Amino acid sequence: MKKIIICGILSSVAIVVSSLERFVPLSAIIPLPGIKLGLANCIILLSLVKLDLKCSFAIMICKNLVVSLLFSNPVSFIYSLFGGVFSLIGMHLLLKCKTLFSLFGVSVAGASLFNIGQIIAAILILKSIYIYKYLVFLLPVSILTGILIGLITSVVIKNLKLGWN
Repeated sequence: MKKIIICGILSSVAIVVSSLERFVPLSAIIPLPGIKLGLANCIILLSLVKLDLKCSFAIMICKNLVVSLLFSNPVSFIYSLFGGVFSLIGMHLLLKCKTLFSLFGVSVAGASLFNIGQIIAAILILKSIYIYKYLVFLLPVSILTGILIGLITSVVIKNLKLGWN
Protein backbone atom coordinates (compact mmCIF):
# COMPACT_ATOMS: atom_id res chain seq x y z
CA MET A 1 0.00 0.00 0.00
CA LYS A 2 2.83 2.39 0.88
CA LYS A 3 4.41 1.88 -2.56
CA ILE A 4 1.12 2.71 -4.32
CA ILE A 5 0.79 5.92 -2.31
CA ILE A 6 4.37 6.91 -3.13
CA CYS A 7 3.76 6.19 -6.84
CA GLY A 8 0.63 8.36 -6.73
CA ILE A 9 2.48 11.22 -5.06
CA LEU A 10 5.39 10.97 -7.51
CA SER A 11 2.97 10.85 -10.46
CA SER A 12 1.30 14.02 -9.19
CA VAL A 13 4.63 15.77 -8.72
CA ALA A 14 5.75 14.72 -12.22
CA ILE A 15 2.51 16.09 -13.72
CA VAL A 16 2.87 19.41 -11.89
CA VAL A 17 6.57 19.77 -12.78
CA SER A 18 5.91 18.91 -16.42
CA SER A 19 3.02 21.38 -16.53
CA LEU A 20 5.07 24.19 -14.98
CA GLU A 21 7.95 23.48 -17.32
CA ARG A 22 5.81 24.70 -20.21
CA PHE A 23 6.37 28.22 -18.86
CA VAL A 24 10.18 27.95 -19.15
CA PRO A 25 11.11 29.67 -22.44
CA LEU A 26 13.93 27.27 -23.35
CA SER A 27 13.18 27.75 -27.05
CA ALA A 28 14.30 31.38 -26.66
CA ILE A 29 17.77 30.12 -25.68
CA ILE A 30 17.89 27.04 -27.91
CA PRO A 31 15.67 27.65 -30.96
CA LEU A 32 14.87 24.02 -31.79
CA PRO A 33 11.34 22.64 -32.08
CA GLY A 34 10.41 20.28 -29.27
CA ILE A 35 13.29 21.19 -26.93
CA LYS A 36 12.53 21.17 -23.21
CA LEU A 37 14.45 20.57 -20.01
CA GLY A 38 12.57 17.43 -19.04
CA LEU A 39 12.50 18.29 -15.34
CA ALA A 40 9.82 15.68 -14.67
CA ASN A 41 12.43 13.09 -15.60
CA CYS A 42 13.99 13.78 -12.19
CA ILE A 43 10.94 12.06 -10.74
CA ILE A 44 11.28 9.10 -13.11
CA LEU A 45 14.99 8.71 -12.34
CA LEU A 46 14.32 9.07 -8.60
CA SER A 47 11.68 6.35 -8.78
CA LEU A 48 14.04 4.06 -10.71
CA VAL A 49 16.69 4.49 -8.02
CA LYS A 50 14.41 4.27 -4.98
CA LEU A 51 11.51 2.09 -6.18
CA ASP A 52 11.47 -0.20 -9.22
CA LEU A 53 10.86 -0.39 -12.96
CA LYS A 54 7.16 -1.19 -12.62
CA CYS A 55 6.44 1.86 -10.46
CA SER A 56 8.59 4.07 -12.68
CA PHE A 57 6.73 2.86 -15.76
CA ALA A 58 3.37 3.61 -14.13
CA ILE A 59 4.55 7.10 -13.14
CA MET A 60 5.84 7.79 -16.66
CA ILE A 61 2.61 6.60 -18.31
CA CYS A 62 0.44 8.57 -15.89
CA LYS A 63 2.48 11.74 -16.36
CA ASN A 64 2.53 11.46 -20.16
CA LEU A 65 -1.17 10.67 -20.40
CA VAL A 66 -2.37 13.49 -18.14
CA VAL A 67 -0.01 16.11 -19.59
CA SER A 68 -0.95 15.10 -23.14
CA LEU A 69 -4.67 15.29 -22.32
CA LEU A 70 -4.25 18.71 -20.73
CA PHE A 71 -1.80 20.41 -23.06
CA SER A 72 -1.33 18.62 -26.36
CA ASN A 73 -2.72 15.92 -28.64
CA PRO A 74 -2.59 12.14 -29.25
CA VAL A 75 0.44 12.43 -31.54
CA SER A 76 2.39 14.21 -28.80
CA PHE A 77 1.41 11.41 -26.44
CA ILE A 78 2.83 8.84 -28.87
CA TYR A 79 6.11 10.79 -29.12
CA SER A 80 6.31 11.05 -25.32
CA LEU A 81 5.42 7.39 -24.92
CA PHE A 82 8.15 6.20 -27.31
CA GLY A 83 10.69 8.53 -25.74
CA GLY A 84 9.65 7.59 -22.22
CA VAL A 85 9.82 3.84 -22.84
CA PHE A 86 13.23 4.04 -24.52
CA SER A 87 14.56 6.29 -21.76
CA LEU A 88 13.10 4.23 -18.92
CA ILE A 89 14.39 0.89 -20.17
CA GLY A 90 17.83 2.32 -20.94
CA MET A 91 18.18 3.99 -17.53
CA HIS A 92 16.94 0.85 -15.78
CA LEU A 93 19.57 -1.29 -17.53
CA LEU A 94 22.36 1.21 -16.85
CA LEU A 95 21.42 1.49 -13.17
CA LYS A 96 22.01 -2.24 -12.90
CA CYS A 97 25.69 -1.52 -13.80
CA LYS A 98 26.35 0.74 -10.80
CA THR A 99 30.10 0.38 -11.04
CA LEU A 100 30.17 1.53 -14.68
CA PHE A 101 27.70 4.42 -14.74
CA SER A 102 27.11 7.31 -12.37
CA LEU A 103 23.70 8.88 -11.92
CA PHE A 104 24.87 11.59 -14.33
CA GLY A 105 25.74 9.02 -16.99
CA VAL A 106 22.43 7.26 -16.53
CA SER A 107 20.60 10.58 -16.80
CA VAL A 108 22.45 11.66 -19.96
CA ALA A 109 21.75 8.26 -21.52
CA GLY A 110 18.09 8.60 -20.53
CA ALA A 111 17.80 12.04 -22.13
CA SER A 112 19.51 10.81 -25.30
CA LEU A 113 17.34 7.70 -25.48
CA PHE A 114 14.24 9.82 -24.99
CA ASN A 115 15.17 11.82 -28.08
CA ILE A 116 15.99 8.66 -30.04
CA GLY A 117 12.60 7.19 -29.08
CA GLN A 118 10.83 10.33 -30.23
CA ILE A 119 12.69 10.29 -33.55
CA ILE A 120 11.71 6.64 -34.08
CA ALA A 121 8.07 7.59 -33.38
CA ALA A 122 8.36 10.47 -35.87
CA ILE A 123 9.85 8.16 -38.51
CA LEU A 124 6.93 5.75 -38.05
CA ILE A 125 4.26 8.45 -38.01
CA LEU A 126 5.63 10.62 -40.82
CA LYS A 127 6.95 7.68 -42.85
CA SER A 128 10.29 9.36 -43.53
CA ILE A 129 13.63 7.93 -42.48
CA TYR A 130 15.34 11.30 -42.96
CA ILE A 131 14.00 12.64 -39.68
CA TYR A 132 16.91 10.87 -37.96
CA LYS A 133 19.09 13.80 -39.08
CA TYR A 134 17.42 15.93 -36.41
CA LEU A 135 19.34 13.90 -33.82
CA VAL A 136 22.43 15.96 -34.75
CA PHE A 137 20.74 18.86 -32.97
CA LEU A 138 18.87 16.96 -30.27
CA LEU A 139 21.67 14.78 -28.87
CA PRO A 140 24.05 17.61 -27.84
CA VAL A 141 21.17 19.31 -26.03
CA SER A 142 20.27 16.01 -24.34
CA ILE A 143 23.78 15.86 -22.88
CA LEU A 144 23.25 19.24 -21.21
CA THR A 145 19.73 18.48 -20.01
CA GLY A 146 20.80 15.00 -18.87
CA ILE A 147 23.57 16.50 -16.74
CA LEU A 148 21.12 18.97 -15.21
CA ILE A 149 18.56 16.24 -14.45
CA GLY A 150 21.31 14.03 -12.98
CA LEU A 151 22.48 16.89 -10.77
CA ILE A 152 19.00 17.72 -9.50
CA THR A 153 18.18 14.05 -8.88
CA SER A 154 21.43 13.41 -7.02
CA VAL A 155 20.83 16.44 -4.78
CA VAL A 156 17.28 15.25 -4.05
CA ILE A 157 18.45 11.72 -3.26
CA LYS A 158 21.24 12.99 -1.03
CA ASN A 159 19.28 15.60 0.92
CA LEU A 160 15.65 14.54 1.02
CA LYS A 161 14.75 12.20 3.85
CA LEU A 162 12.45 9.99 1.84
CA GLY A 163 11.81 7.26 4.40
CA TRP A 164 11.23 4.68 1.67
CA ASN A 165 13.82 2.16 2.72
